[in-house]
Amino acid sequence: MNRWHHTKMKNFHSIWIPDLADSFLSGGLSKSNLEMVKFIGPLSRFSVPVENSQKKYDLLVLISGPEPQRTIFESLVKKQLEKTTLRSLIVKGKPNGREELSTEGNVTEANHLSTAQLQQTIEQSEFILCRSGYSTVMDIAKLKKKNVIFVPTPGQPEQEYLAWKFKSEGIAHSVEQRDLAIEKDMKLARGFKGFSFSSSNDLLIKAIEKLTS
Repeated sequence: MNRWHHTKMKNFHSIWIPDLADSFLSGGLSKSNLEMVKFIGPLSRFSVPVENSQKKYDLLVLISGPEPQRTIFESLVKKQLEKTTLRSLIVKGKPNGREELSTEGNVTEANHLSTAQLQQTIEQSEFILCRSGYSTVMDIAKLKKKNVIFVPTPGQPEQEYLAWKFKSEGIAHSVEQRDLAIEKDMKLARGFKGFSFSSSNDLLIKAIEKLTS
């Protein structure tokens, strides 16, 4: 696959990769010795995190991805949370639905949240349960979150690789969807150090300046 990509990439003067030069977040997915490859730093919709945010939820679940796996994941999570007392919020990843929150018992649901609302909610949640898609990874890393549980979408090898990478590096716990046991996995997640790195827009700014000079 890398050989095929390199064949296509040689047709461009510059290839921008949203990661640091050491491929801290993307690992082997972005390794390349091509001269036109430029690392522009991780990209995220979120701003600098607020320190010491007051915790509102024990667990925030971010549902995303294509059907039918999105619905399968949502159903699995709901079934397990109904048997717990965890203060939980499920964001169902349905941008065309209403934004209102609905609560039943200890579980609150939302179709989607605005960027500002989502950042605040992530910061107010002790644990995060989500897919290991790269956009999600960059957002979680931007907010320097700990107690993260990645559940890669079945059949998506890039998500499976990233989940394995962060688990093997002691950064974040991960579990296959069929083996998910939320309360058990939350306990395991505490043993990981979480995301912590400094990132600015300097690399992106320099890439833009070079392109336009």
